[in-house]
Amino acid sequence: KIATIADLISYRLRYDHLVNVVAETTIDSAYGGTFALKVYATTVDPAEHVALVKGDVSTGGPVLARVHASNTLEDIFGAGGHRETLVHKAMDINGREGRGVIVLIRESKPNAISARLKRNEKDEQVGQQRLIEYGIGAQILLDLGVRDMLLLTSSQTVLPGSAGYGLQIVGRVPLE
Repeated sequence: KIATIADLISYRLRYDHLVNVVAETTIDSAYGGTFALKVYATTVDPAEHVALVKGDVSTGGPVLARVHASNTLEDIFGAGGHRETLVHKAMDINGREGRGVIVLIRESKPNAISARLKRNEKDEQVGQQRLIEYGIGAQILLDLGVRDMLLLTSSQTVLPGSAGYGLQIVGRVPLE
């Protein structure tokens, strides 16, 4: 028998639940107003991840969505010269639309910041970590009830295996 990556992901989704909400509250932000905030723990890494939810994202058609791999240097310190981060832009767009979700995947390695500074991570390690991030982000989106998405992105990167999660990207909204 030959199976596809989507088949493997579908199988794992039926039998493996990797994310659980461990805390939730609401926050008021200068970027987009009030959001529901959910903190997720996973069974695959020690970091907690965050979902910012605006409005009802489980019904009513495609949802504005961003899955963002956190980068402490850029997101907090503005390294690279960015005053407003991609997360802030996504929050503003969701605030204007009144509906959307932003999933923040936190860096799980204890030396993530120093490794980034030294640029000593090997490409295959970065690629492996990205696949884990996509999977965790997909499971969080599913837990929130998201199925069809308008992806908030500044990239044309294809998300591997999203169909296997039952997620469909129906369009892209640029973050500029």
